[in-house]
Amino acid sequence: MSTDKHEKSLEEINKEIEEELRNYDPEKEEKKKQSIIFTKPRLLVIIIVLCLGLYRILHFFF
Repeated sequence: MSTDKHEKSLEEINKEIEEELRNYDPEKEEKKKQSIIFTKPRLLVIIIVLCLGLYRILHFFF
């Protein structure tokens, strides 16, 4: 009896995994990663840091 319950749970787990694999969209996951890297606040910080670095370099030479 316990083996039947165990087998059922394994079958349920396998069904869930198969369903997740069918619903998996790698392009959607990649878009999420890209949007996390380039959020508006991070872009603002990157631009400010680059501008300050450019100012320091130009101020040193001129």
